[in-house]
Amino acid sequence: MRHKRSGYNCVVYGWDAKCTMGLEWITTMRVHQLPNGPNQPFYNVLVPDGTSRYAAQDNLELHPSPLEISHPEVGRYFSEFRDSHYTANEQLQICYPEDLAHTTRITQELYSTLSTGSEQEGPAEPQMHPAVKSQSH
Repeated sequence: MRHKRSGYNCVVYGWDAKCTMGLEWITTMRVHQLPNGPNQPFYNVLVPDGTSRYAAQDNLELHPSPLEISHPEVGRYFSEFRDSHYTANEQLQICYPEDLAHTTRITQELYSTLSTGSEQEGPAEPQMHPAVKSQSH
């Protein structure tokens, strides 16, 4: 993943169906200025500078090429980086049981499109997780 405005690369290790931070954080981070405000998925991400951040779906895009993230906590959540994505470890798979299938499908679709040369202009938008879609209806 890549943050659209800040430009940092990251890997998602958790998510919430909508923002769970307090009003002060939401105001400071100008969440209400985003197209979907606080009522969209927010992701816990690991960033190469060693920090963990909380990012709105509106601010994230899929990275156009697979890359590993150098972060001291990667091993806490993932068992390996395979081809185009990290594989969640057993504990993370228990917390997010539907994510493995979703991640596999999305990365196969994205990177097979890129390798065949039929890429759309610019990086792809992240697709909302099926569990989030069902909660928003």
